[in-house]
Amino acid sequence: MGIVDSCEVAQENSQTYIQIQQNKSSKLQKEDKVIENEIINIQNQQQQNRKKIYEVYQDGSIYNGQVINGIRDGQGIFTYNEGGSYFVGEWKNGNIHGYGILYYPNKQIAYEGEWQKNKFNGNGIVYNEKIKVIEFINYKNFDQIGDYWEKYEGKFQDDQKEGLGIIKFSSGEKFVGNFKKDSANGTGVFYFKDGNIIIGNWVDNILQQELI
Repeated sequence: MGIVDSCEVAQENSQTYIQIQQNKSSKLQKEDKVIENEIINIQNQQQQNRKKIYEVYQDGSIYNGQVINGIRDGQGIFTYNEGGSYFVGEWKNGNIHGYGILYYPNKQIAYEGEWQKNKFNGNGIVYNEKIKVIEFINYKNFDQIGDYWEKYEGKFQDDQKEGLGIIKFSSGEKFVGNFKKDSANGTGVFYFKDGNIIIGNWVDNILQQELI
């Protein structure tokens, strides 16, 4: 086989490969479209099955929102009987699930973000209702934070800080780092008001080692 023949064969193989890939891509697009249409049909069916109710329970709590077959599902507002705090957001199979906002009784936001089965799960922000002011935070021992924090923004798992997050303090300082089981665990950075920083390792909220 000459050089010209080899080039022609290579070109034919290349064109065949491109055609196969195009066919695969077209098939995948069709499959994606079928799945997308099925999801839309399910969502439309659920929307048709949803009704809106207003229920007052024996303990004084109230639900005002959507249900499917009598079970909370869709958008809804739940007012708790204790103090008047309330939740506005998404429900699924009777549980808070999806995006939602929890409010303190004074209508200040307590938590906004993702939920799974009535708990903070995923990305979210929790706000301190009763902030106390302090000049400096003891970055070596976060167990002493008390109410000297303004908000935590980051990852949650089952109502606890879990993963990467940021705590902003009333002193104007902040901590950016890793959390596990609601405590600072792993590498983190503490930012002072004057712009200086401390990089270190924390275990259960206690600074174990300063790296910088």
